[in-house]
Amino acid sequence: MLAPSTKEVQIDMGDFSEKVLAKELHGRVAHNLYIQDGKGSSGKGIRAKPLLSRSSRSIGQFLQSAFLPQGYPDSVSDDYLDYQKWDTIQAFCSYVTGTLATQAVLKGLGVGDQTATAAGATVTWLLRDGAGMVGRVIFAWIQGTDLDCNAKQWRLVADILNDTAMLLELISPFFPMYFLFIACLASLARSIVGVAGGATRASITMHQARSGNMADVAAKDGSQETLVSLVGLIVGTIITPMINNNQMIIWTLFLTFTCCHLIANYMAVAVVRMDRLNFARFHVAAQDFLTCGSIPGITSTNSREPLLMLLLPGGVHLQLGAQFNSVIESANDLDGFTFDRDEKYLMRLNLTSGRSVHRTGVISVVLHPDVTADDLMRLTLHAEIIQLCLQVRKLDVAAPCQREMTMLIDFIFNDNGSRSNDARLLSKADCQQVVNMSYRCAQRLFPEFQAGLLAKGWLIDAVQFNVDEWRSMWDKQGIDVDPNKKL
Repeated sequence: MLAPSTKEVQIDMGDFSEKVLAKELHGRVAHNLYIQDGKGSSGKGIRAKPLLSRSSRSIGQFLQSAFLPQGYPDSVSDDYLDYQKWDTIQAFCSYVTGTLATQAVLKGLGVGDQTATAAGATVTWLLRDGAGMVGRVIFAWIQGTDLDCNAKQWRLVADILNDTAMLLELISPFFPMYFLFIACLASLARSIVGVAGGATRASITMHQARSGNMADVAAKDGSQETLVSLVGLIVGTIITPMINNNQMIIWTLFLTFTCCHLIANYMAVAVVRMDRLNFARFHVAAQDFLTCGSIPGITSTNSREPLLMLLLPGGVHLQLGAQFNSVIESANDLDGFTFDRDEKYLMRLNLTSGRSVHRTGVISVVLHPDVTADDLMRLTLHAEIIQLCLQVRKLDVAAPCQREMTMLIDFIFNDNGSRSNDARLLSKADCQQVVNMSYRCAQRLFPEFQAGLLAKGWLIDAVQFNVDEWRSMWDKQGIDVDPNKKL
């Protein structure tokens, strides 16, 4: 909304100057100037001077209102347009390859074959759909939580599986004896695509909606996809009669559009700049902070986030929300912690490798019911300190808390004071000592780390970590449990 002002703007309008009282915009596009009109009896009227032709205004307003969220570009994230460009390309490629796959499935069901029966085709279709339904339920049960945490990675996986499903459908007519099995396998892959693709699209839409307009962004995204599908339908209608079962043309088109589809999908998720932390983004930010004292920005961190699931940070795996008995085996184990009494988590390090510097293992964390997002970030920074000290032999001089972490590294690598370039074997007691030493370091560094995240624009009121639901309450002296009172 324009602030009221008594000043009038003087602009040059050709050979004469007129008093401009207001400039009218639609979104960010200027449409009209309102000028004081000296004509008429009062001489105080106003008239509009259009800055765009009527046709340009009508076409532009229609396209923007029909296919872009209201208030664009201020109502969406900065990466919205880049993402939608690549998403449009991948949707078109997917529709064309889907046309080829559908034609192959119909042929496999017996369309055009005089010996095929409607009953047989119906049973095959029902079994194919049934496999997909079962797959959707199982996949949502197993991976539902991780779809929010790794939306970009699962979006890419969904599109790879979509192309795999279409490949299976395309080859199914060549194996009539195994057509039902291949069709069910393709349907199973598509079921994962439906769950993962839909859920991750919702997560990306939530990220892009910056004015409480998630429904509008989702609706306009649907309109864009419908328009692309309509174009794909026209193209498919044109090329289908031209193919005429020519396998060379079919496979050439399929491979070409599939390659374009995969490239477009990779580029689409690569340009998304999430401003909330998941494990992968937290790992990038924490490792930079621990090694050189600086926190990367949102764009830099997202560009370094691995998009393929197999390339997610390895090393020591972090398990959040572990059961109490996976960390505490006896009452004496609680005495081994030097954590603050009111701490909201307990941590245990279990290493599975030998003396290799690149150790593997699990950091299991028991969580208190009152654990907060700040606690989750602090304990994850604690785990990152452990992982870093297990894998490096020397820290840069600019590293924060260098003295404390150097002492921890020396404890891990030195056995009885003898210096070695190879990590020594750590006992259970040694692992507990590593956890306790790194805890104080994390406590000291976290306020600086948290302030650095806020300064870089990260949203830290909530985190997208994959956390199990187990919660525990504990006390070294024992706790009183009222059987009639809910914990």
